[in-house]
Amino acid sequence: MFVIKPRTIIRSAFIFIGIMPLLALIAFMLTYGKSEYPFGDTNVTSIITALKTAEGSLTAQDLLQIHYGHRMIFSRALTALLTVLTQWDTRIEVWSNVVLGVLNWLILIWIFHRYHRQKTAWFILPAGIFILTTDQAINWLAGVHDVWHFALFFSLLAVLSLTYVTKKRRSVIFAVCFGYCATFSMAAGLVVWGVIIVALISLNYRDWRHYLFTLLAGGLAVGLYFSNTGMGGGFASPEYGRVLPPDPLTFITFGLIWIARPIINHHQDFLAPFIGGLAIVVLVMNIVLYYRRHQHLNGIAVWLPIIAYSFGNGVLLGVSRYYYFGMTIAQTERYLHPALPFWVGLFAMCIINIQPKRMMTGVNIAFMLVMIALHAITLSREWAYLEFDLPVDGVQIQGDCLSRFPISQYTGCWDASKHAPHIANMQRLAAWRLAGYARIPQTMILSPYRGDKIIINTETIWQGVHIRNFLLHGANFDNLLHIATDGQQVILDNEISHIPDPPQHILFGFNQQNEMAIAQFIGSDEAFWYITRPGLYADETLWEYRAWAESTFAPAHRMVTADNVIITRYIRPFETGQVATFGDDLHLVGYRLVGDTDFGACDTIILQTAWMTDAPQHHHIQLSLALTDDPITRAITNIDSAISPIPIPFWEIDKVYYDERYLSIPCDLPSGDYRLILTVYPITDGGDILPNLSIIDSQMRVEGYLLVLGGVEVH
Repeated sequence: MFVIKPRTIIRSAFIFIGIMPLLALIAFMLTYGKSEYPFGDTNVTSIITALKTAEGSLTAQDLLQIHYGHRMIFSRALTALLTVLTQWDTRIEVWSNVVLGVLNWLILIWIFHRYHRQKTAWFILPAGIFILTTDQAINWLAGVHDVWHFALFFSLLAVLSLTYVTKKRRSVIFAVCFGYCATFSMAAGLVVWGVIIVALISLNYRDWRHYLFTLLAGGLAVGLYFSNTGMGGGFASPEYGRVLPPDPLTFITFGLIWIARPIINHHQDFLAPFIGGLAIVVLVMNIVLYYRRHQHLNGIAVWLPIIAYSFGNGVLLGVSRYYYFGMTIAQTERYLHPALPFWVGLFAMCIINIQPKRMMTGVNIAFMLVMIALHAITLSREWAYLEFDLPVDGVQIQGDCLSRFPISQYTGCWDASKHAPHIANMQRLAAWRLAGYARIPQTMILSPYRGDKIIINTETIWQGVHIRNFLLHGANFDNLLHIATDGQQVILDNEISHIPDPPQHILFGFNQQNEMAIAQFIGSDEAFWYITRPGLYADETLWEYRAWAESTFAPAHRMVTADNVIITRYIRPFETGQVATFGDDLHLVGYRLVGDTDFGACDTIILQTAWMTDAPQHHHIQLSLALTDDPITRAITNIDSAISPIPIPFWEIDKVYYDERYLSIPCDLPSGDYRLILTVYPITDGGDILPNLSIIDSQMRVEGYLLVLGGVEVH
């Protein structure tokens, strides 16, 4: 009979409870990690890497570029790789933080397991609570992705490699290699060389050549890191790189508050130094207790370099950031991450020292339970703050706003206080169709489009480019003219000239020379499309161009997209004459079919009509164009809309107004003979449809209220 031992049940329970932090982190990321666009710091630096990768101009020097004192080669390399493979799907980059965080968690468990296999299940939960804490929300979601996690990852690998002491030379070589990786992950990785030295000492490496090799390799790595930067030079140093430590008492207070940050949030900074001091006291007590009990530190020595990683970063923060931010730098979640290994190492020592009938056992258990409880309280407060600062709905709103930005150029919905994207970078990102813009479908809003000339008149040249890329997919760029306000030539030269397919025809401002240029661009064409996108509650930009168009051409069709892009179809007026009268005073004075009249299924019938009135009209008039069977019994397809882009109540007496409309033939329509008919009917301001206008004075075929324009043969 199979019997499960109680110890196995307990161990399984500890393991199950231990994965709770991972499940909490996954739930957190599923809730908040939705943005498909650069967020926080990523839209300042990572976006440059993505753009240079897309442009094909990325170099090794770009991967080593300093950002606020950090070299971040692995984060930049990941961005470049994702740009090549996924057009920089930032959601993958966000989740790579989680992958690295889990790897760090597993490495810490592995290190513990190598020395204390029987207690490994106890260690899983505290390691996960700190390494996978959602308290560092900005480092999971909005910081430059992976930098903190890469630095810790390679530092832990360096320590882990040194635990294999049977082949010490190989272990040291691996540790040095991981040290180089940590160094160039971010500035926090610079402390890895101190970590390796502490590991060599605590793990009983005695060969002086190991130390010499490590010191030489570390010196070279640090020298390369700081080469060509000017950092560390005091007040003259760029990139937040001044080495200006505070006075000793302030420095100690800073360190204690920073150490306590994972346990108590920044609203409790009065208690934080006492929490930090208590933690250090408990650490020292456990080290002394273990040594007195065993006369060596072999069982806990591996945690000393991991704790040294935290202390080293505390010193680094104090000397490089305190000058700029003061004590608040010790309280912010951004710099919480390097303090976490301290608490993991401290809890590891507490667990190692848990022995039956030992007074320190009770102290350690009570200390850990109290710290976990305080951490849980901190998390609850930080989650409430996070929901206020970055609500779930806000994440979606931010994403929706950024998705509409290329066309609208509206930035009012951006969170300007903390997460506002760099506008020029977002323009280029949209032009290269990276991040979320890669998943916005490109459409053609001109229907039917037959290669006609297109004029895009927008306030900014960028807006015109985005309208072209997203809403005029398939257009012939040779037949497209951009118009923008004066002063944007610099943007064209410095930014737009580097995007795919930069505009070929551009006019800035309005003057006589530009008027001649647009006339030359249109040439003898019978029609063209005119597109504008005025700002919210703003007049149309450079209205003089529309005035020029209407001095020679007539507006015949108008539509407005959901993004308030206004499309006007201009045609040359054609010869008119009386065709039919609808009602008492609405006259059809001309019509013509445009293009090929040899129709097939799926083709589009383009009809231009000309109208005038003898008297003011008080109702809006709708024109219905339909394709019917022959003889007429039913409409196969039809389109109804107002006559002319200019509302009929604003028509002038005896002036001709034009209309162009498009009727799509169903793709499943059988070949045969059909009829093209039109009728008109008024509607009230409330939208009520009034009876069709009767047709008089027509030499064409009339059937009731229907004017038959002629037969249509569909092949």
